[in-house]
Amino acid sequence: MTTKNVSKKYEFTDEIHRIPEGKTVRRIRALRDFADVKAGDLGGVIENEKSLSHDGDCWVYDNAMVAMDSVVSENAQVRNNARVYKSAKISGNAIVCDNAQVFHNAKISDNAKICDNAMVNGNVFGNAVVCDNAQVSFLGHISDNAKVSDYAHVTGRVYGNARVYGNACIYGFSEIYDDAQVYDRATISEHVKVYGNARVCDKATVYSKPRTDGYAPPIYVKIYGNAMVNGNQKISEDICGDDKAA
Repeated sequence: MTTKNVSKKYEFTDEIHRIPEGKTVRRIRALRDFADVKAGDLGGVIENEKSLSHDGDCWVYDNAMVAMDSVVSENAQVRNNARVYKSAKISGNAIVCDNAQVFHNAKISDNAKICDNAMVNGNVFGNAVVCDNAQVSFLGHISDNAKVSDYAHVTGRVYGNARVYGNACIYGFSEIYDDAQVYDRATISEHVKVYGNARVCDKATVYSKPRTDGYAPPIYVKIYGNAMVNGNQKISEDICGDDKAA
């Protein structure tokens, strides 16, 4: 939305495309200089003026697309062949680039970066990075200095300086934080917390058992300290400090 006394920074060209979802998008052209954009520069394609704010230094570059009730605002950048659609919000100094896709009410903000072939429909903020072929789905929250990469799939929370990579999967309400790492083909599911300097790798699985006492709050399984869970182990109890499951 354009605020009072802010001049428009782009106009639509005559170049129009119809995207697979059936919507029409149009190429934009800068009307004034801002950030690394010069007046006359062509940008990407957007659905309408609600898609890209005239405030700030935000811009849609190259062949990137923003459509279907999505909004790019503040100083955010959408570059290369990235696609932002279905009510996603990109703000702050966030960058979505390469062939990344952000969609379905996702919120990308602060200094977060979504790149390569990553797909996100969760929330990514702080200085977090989601890259390679990683996926962050629905209730997933990636924040602080966390990084999700390779073919990892996250529906839980990853924050602090945590790393999730390889083909690791973080499901349910699980949390990975501090300097913890989950990688290879490890799976963390339901109510699990992995933190400290803990490592979960190989084909290990850490999960919480379902409660049988009605509506009692869940009990989290905790993997923490310098714990290492590896091999083909299936763990559903706490492991702390220098304890190891091999």
